[in-house]
Amino acid sequence: MNILFLCSSLEPGRDGVGDYTRRLAIALQNIGLCVKAVALNDRTLAKESPVREDIQTTFEGNLEVWRFSSQKSWKRRIACLQQLITQFKPDWLSLQFVPYGYHDKGLPFLLPSRLGALKGSFQWHIMFHELAVGLDGHASARQSVIQVFQKLIIKALIRELSPNSINSHAALYIQTLLTLGYATASPLALFGSIENQVKKSGLDIISNFQPNLDIGKNRERYHIAIVFGAVYPNWNPSEFILKWKKALDKTNKNAMIVFVGRGLNSSHSSLLEDISRRVIVIQAGEQDSQSIAALLLDADFGLATTPLSLIEKSSAAATYRDFGLPVVVIREDFEQLPPMVPPPLLASKIVMNEIVQLHRQSVEPNAMLKHVRDTFLANLQSRA
Repeated sequence: MNILFLCSSLEPGRDGVGDYTRRLAIALQNIGLCVKAVALNDRTLAKESPVREDIQTTFEGNLEVWRFSSQKSWKRRIACLQQLITQFKPDWLSLQFVPYGYHDKGLPFLLPSRLGALKGSFQWHIMFHELAVGLDGHASARQSVIQVFQKLIIKALIRELSPNSINSHAALYIQTLLTLGYATASPLALFGSIENQVKKSGLDIISNFQPNLDIGKNRERYHIAIVFGAVYPNWNPSEFILKWKKALDKTNKNAMIVFVGRGLNSSHSSLLEDISRRVIVIQAGEQDSQSIAALLLDADFGLATTPLSLIEKSSAAATYRDFGLPVVVIREDFEQLPPMVPPPLLASKIVMNEIVQLHRQSVEPNAMLKHVRDTFLANLQSRA
């Protein structure tokens, strides 16, 4: 089987959907399938190099990719993609869709017709990583208008491509697709974006930021939470932190939160100042995948900034789970837990003596990746 993945960007470590696509593609390639990937709207490529053919290398394998700059005309991008399809002869085109990946304002009105014009004896698969803004019921007036248009784009995309298979991560998205009339949409779990391959020490990285802690020799004195990736608006863990601190007071341990990734920005300054008054804060910023893996392995639990209603689409929560970290959700905007294994923990429901028991568990590396790979492939085979 030949599979050609289409996503918006394939810049390693800078695009969650691109990282997901790369890992899934390599996992399929490693069991004998012929797989390539194309980035259709890569904002990280300069105007001088509008098309880049490359071999991307990871611990898990190599992947042949084509990256089309967002500054290249769509006419030329589609022509290059058509040429690749003609040469590669894929059995499936798998579109990894997130509206803001293909348009700065999340409104890629012309994407359906552009992709619908592609010629070949292939079938379409669509993975909806995101559908529309405000589906969790907290949309502003502006977001409500955008949501209407984004739903129209989804309908146009499905009408133009007539996909044989549709997937999404979140139960909320599956339900939305059902209400739009697409009863064949089925869930496909999310795996983490970080490979469990470590040659570094997370404690050494923390020491680089706070050498006075001497955490390498005094690890038992600290209970470490990690926040990986984007920090959602309106995320405020203050109440949980107070409860966490109170629980640790009885154990003579210090609470520490490690922020890693591009999640924090100037809009979070007051939140960060408030947290820093209560616990030790490490702002590790952007790190390479090995350093992130090392920090995850030396943490005790992960703090999710995603609302509970969308926790299934959180790459950070999936990464915590892949590394055996309990996932603590602060924003509880949904009445029931999603069908995740193990289930996330609700900050308001955790009692104090349970907080101090939160620790990383040993897990089989890449177990979820293998599960998703097998589910994805079985789904395509059943619909071929």
